[in-house]
Amino acid sequence: MLVLGRRKSESVYVGHDIEVVVVEIRGEQVRLGFKAPDGISIHRSEIYQDIMRKAADKIAQRLNETGAKHSDGKEWTGELILAFAEEDTEYLGSVRDEMSAQDGFRGAA
Repeated sequence: MLVLGRRKSESVYVGHDIEVVVVEIRGEQVRLGFKAPDGISIHRSEIYQDIMRKAADKIAQRLNETGAKHSDGKEWTGELILAFAEEDTEYLGSVRDEMSAQDGFRGAA
């Protein structure tokens, strides 16, 4: 993890097109502003984790509806999908993005 010190109105860039600006500092709370392209979703961690859980549950439901079983013969669960997602997030990420758009989460902070 990279740790940087910033003061009010200072910023950092993530890649070439995402800017994170320190908007305000009050005691132990820091308010951040994000400038990112329209296609980039930005979420608080608890919202992101909820979206990922819902996406994993949806994937498990789809797999179980097709009759697909895990290698141990059990049905798929959201928790099992999340465990696989730690290794390869591409598919789970695409379902998450689809759900974000459908559920109105895109860009929510």
